[in-house]
Amino acid sequence: LYEGYRSLNLQKQLFDKRYTLLKNQYPNWNHTQLFLETAKLVAPVINLDGSHNIPPHSTGGAIDIYLIDDKGY
Repeated sequence: LYEGYRSLNLQKQLFDKRYTLLKNQYPNWNHTQLFLETAKLVAPVINLDGSHNIPPHSTGGAIDIYLIDDKGY
């Protein structure tokens, strides 16, 4: 088990960090492209249309799990 509950503040930080990483990798992408690609990995706190979102991690309704083999990979 890696992670379960996240505060909205932490969720926003994770989204913003991923968004910035993608923006640096793909400088020609527009905001919508960057947002949608970011949302594939990290749920937004504010949706593309500006409405508020409560991601599953921020309700305790999601967990992250790492699956590894006997060699630790």
